Formats: sequence, C-alpha cells, structure tokens
Amino acid sequence: EEVKELSKLLKWNRVYKPDVYQSVSEKLIHSPASGWKIETKLKTSGNVTTTTTTITFTKKVKKGLISTQEVVKKEIVRMYNKRTETFIMDMAFLRDGKPIPSTINVAKGKLTDKGVPVITYVNLHQMKALGLKPGTLNQHVRHN
Repeated sequence: EEVKELSKLLKWNRVYKPDVYQSVSEKLIHSPASGWKIETKLKTSGNVTTTTTTITFTKKVKKGLISTQEVVKKEIVRMYNKRTETFIMDMAFLRDGKPIPSTINVAKGKLTDKGVPVITYVNLHQMKALGLKPGTLNQHVRHN
C-alpha cells in the first residue's frame, strides 16, 4: 500500500501535493518529528549522485519499572543520473531487524491521519537535497 502511495506521489509531473512537499526538509541532517533523525550524505561521480540516508528512530521502552531507550537505524540509498533525469532506488533496509514505525508524524503536510510514510518522506527529502524541483524528474526506477 505504501508503495502504491509512493508511486503516485513520485509522478511529479502528474501528482504534486504542495503541503507534503513543503513539510519535508532539504537539510542533510534534521529531525522531522520527535524521536526521528534523518542524515543524508551526497557523493557525486560524473553525472551520477548517490544519496545515502540514515534514518534513526529512538523510542522509549519500558520493562517493568525500568525505562530505557531503543535506537533503531535504517538506510536508504538512491542514485540520481543528472543526464537522464532518472532517480534509482539502489537499497532500502527498512524491514530488516527491529522495525520502525511506517509513518513520520510531521506537524503539517500529512498524507494520512498518522503522517507521511517513511519511504515517501525520505524519497522527497533526497530529491530536495539534490535540488530537484517538482516536474523535473523524468523517471523513478528500482534497481534489482
């Protein structure tokens, strides 16, 4: 279901939700909501820029009378080919090991009542970090 919503949102030439787009930060390191940290690194070689985004989610865990914090990290890597205007999903490690919530409860610009799906938020964040504007992306593909 998230993939369907993402594919709808990614067709920037056809679907554009300004409030969602505006709620996503282009800052390479930021915290979109309590407990979340997004950190992106860009590396360019020729026409291709690789975006590596680490998502850190910290949640409180209570075991009896003791409260601790559990930190879960996930990573999404995409490549953007400037010449062909193609955004390529290279790797996404969201479901391995300990889970993270499926949505980020941003203050505004929600797609659902729970927020913005993590994969959608990160995708838009990576596009903004690359300086891509709505309507400039030719295609989005998954690398197998």
